[in-house]
Formats: sequence, C-alpha cells, structure tokens
Amino acid sequence: MISASSARSNLALVLLAGSAAAEKALTLGLTSDPHSSNVIRAKLSNTGTEQLMVLNDPRSVLNKAPTDTFSFVLDDDAAAPSFTGMKLKYSPRFAATNGDDSTFTVLKPGESVEVEHDLSNSYAFATFESSYNVGAGKIFYYWDYLTQELGTIDAKVVSASAKIAARDLKPRSTRASTATNAKFSKCSAGQQAVVTKATQFADVFANISATSLLKNIQGGGPLYQTWFGAFATARYNNATTHYTNITKNPFGDYTYDCTPEDCPDKATFAYVYPNQFGTIYLCNAFWQTTLVGIDSQAGTLIHESTHFLAIAGTKDIVYGRKGALELAATFPQLALGNADNHEYFSEDLFTLSNGSSTGK
Repeated sequence: MISASSARSNLALVLLAGSAAAEKALTLGLTSDPHSSNVIRAKLSNTGTEQLMVLNDPRSVLNKAPTDTFSFVLDDDAAAPSFTGMKLKYSPRFAATNGDDSTFTVLKPGESVEVEHDLSNSYAFATFESSYNVGAGKIFYYWDYLTQELGTIDAKVVSASAKIAARDLKPRSTRASTATNAKFSKCSAGQQAVVTKATQFADVFANISATSLLKNIQGGGPLYQTWFGAFATARYNNATTHYTNITKNPFGDYTYDCTPEDCPDKATFAYVYPNQFGTIYLCNAFWQTTLVGIDSQAGTLIHESTHFLAIAGTKDIVYGRKGALELAATFPQLALGNADNHEYFSEDLFTLSNGSSTGK
C-alpha cells in the first residue's frame, strides 16, 4: 500500500491513463484466528483494475474502532452477543475532504490489506462456547479523484464461520473518569467555552424539534417526512418521544471529554458508549466544524445523545445527508433508528426558524 498523500499526487495520471478499461471491485474475506478465540481477521482486496482510495469508515472492517462492525448468525441455541462498544458521529464527505493518511486505505489493483479485530472490545458473549457465522458490512466508500466525489462499492463477500470460545473473552474495561468537575474532562479553558456554546445551541435544536412535532400531530410538521419518511402515527409518536427525552436531559448536564484516547481517526466528530449515559467524547472533527449548520457542533451533540439507550438507542445505519434522505424515503422505520436523521432534522429546523434555506 502507499500513503493517501502520495496517492493524491499521482492518482489522477493513473486514472486518466486507464480510464477506458477501469473497473472498481473489492472482495472481502473473514477468517477466525486459530490461536485466539476472540480475534477475527478481515481481508479486503482490490480485485478491479483501478487504484482505489477507500475510506476507513469506523463502521467498516478497515477501522479497528470498537463499533458494531460485525453480525452474528447462531449455529446453535446460544444467545446472540450484545454490543458494548462505541457509537460515533462520522461524515464520509468530511473525511474525504479534510482527512489525512489515516483517513484512507489506498489499494492498487491486486493489492490487499488485512486488519485484525478483537471481538471482546465490542461485544459481550455468553459464558459458554458457541459457534457463530460472522459477517460484516460490505459497502465501502471511496474517493473519486477525478470527479472529486464520493462513491460506494459493494464488495464481493467470502463468508466465514468462526468458532468463538466465549468463556475466554474478556469484557472491555471501563476507563476511569479524570474529570476535574461534573462537566468537563481534560478540557482547556478554550475548549470549555466552545462546548458550552454548543450545548446551548443543542438545547435550542432539541426544543425546536420537540415543539415542532408536538404542534403537528397530523403530519409531523416541516421536514418530518424529509428526514423520517411517510407519516405514520406510531413512528411519529416514537420520534416525539426521542426528542422529548432529549429535552429532559439538558446538554449542560452532560460530561464532555475533550481529549479522549480512543478517537478512531481525525475524521471522527464524537463518540459515546450507549449504555454509559451522560458522557460524550469529542474528537478532532468536532473542533474543526461550525457551531451551527450542517454537520455542526450543536448537531453532533444531538446525534450522540440519541445513541444513549436512555434517550433513543439509535444506530449509525447510514452516514451523511444523502444516505439519510434515501433511508427516510425508502425505509422510514430505519430512518427513525438512525442518528444522522435526527441530527439533520434538528439542524434544518433551526435553519428554517432563522429564515434560511436548508441544503440537501
């Protein structure tokens, strides 16, 4: 593999030379480690004819972040493992345009990369040996140097059956708090000022969202169908509950870690552990984005709060406005369970309330 910075400088020439016959293709393989019961090896291969700059999406096998990367199909009567890792805010577009070498994996045709994942960092298994078929997401983002646009590749998957000795798995350790007060951990005075401002606007976002929904019980009000799909009473009630839960827990009452050790890369905005309510870990992209607007600091706090089981228990099914819009249009129930849909609904309502137009 070569670095992303080197790839940026010569990729255009490579693509232009071979554009007529270029083919983009990836193959994903998963294997268990015979020497370690909790390790899965993921191998991603460029089986096409074009060099690829693949984003190290934290949800994908290219990133070692303890996210919900894998799926498990039980071979026996064992209980499915529960997820204990992090959920985070990540923007593929921000990553592609503002990232560094850690943001990409660059693969030449015929080249492969192998990444090891310790399942005990993300999942809690039963205390007995069980057999699982382990799967992983097969959609990968890549950056098209010529068009300056993101694209996706649906990788061909080689399935793997992994035998996991669950009794040998050790749970992820909980980090001890280093907070100097009830609100901030490892934050400079300047960072505290930024976070305080973001919490104030996040509270405004949440209140505007909850109020809009409560006032429009027949159709959800402005932007509801844009971000949550066709109106249905049950889904509308769930959305209203989510935002009501957010307003019951003001963002000024949370604890913010401004220098966490586990940020996956420089393109991550923030992360939380869903079952550890009240602490939000702020990463590099949070400090680079704007206070309000699209993918904002205030919006990031909305996004992360919905991940908490006590608020909404959302997932990161898709990232980005395009994916969130498509999810709402095609799978409204999934949109209701996606953190970015909540964030963009709130960001756009705030924008409209201030007399500006929203962007798609």
